[in-house]
Amino acid sequence: MPLTINGELVDEGLLDAEFSQIKAHFEQQANVSCCERDDEFMGYAKENIIARVLLSQKAKQTIEDPAPKNVDQHLEKLKEEYGGEESFYFKLGIAPGNEEQVRKDIIESMRVDSLIDQASGDFPEPSNAVI
Repeated sequence: MPLTINGELVDEGLLDAEFSQIKAHFEQQANVSCCERDDEFMGYAKENIIARVLLSQKAKQTIEDPAPKNVDQHLEKLKEEYGGEESFYFKLGIAPGNEEQVRKDIIESMRVDSLIDQASGDFPEPSNAVI
């Protein structure tokens, strides 16, 4: 059954990918075998997707798109982190020069980061100090 959040249809592939990541994590920890906790993991996956979509929707409503220059800088940084442009395209499974979806994802990510920064205000970063 498709997941719809505030009228936005969520791609079932996203939910499946989130479920798979959660299940793989627990399998690596040897906390699960086969399918015994699949319903629980699907619940976690739905919660995670809902939270991300709601954050993204709110950011889209309240945060302006970042400047194209900043998006370009972010994209170049990602390419460096992936080991260069060729490796970047290969690992993401996109054709070189076909980065429009990547740009859209970067813009969305930058908006969400700005929203989180606004919400967290001037609170100091947590420290390891014991009170």
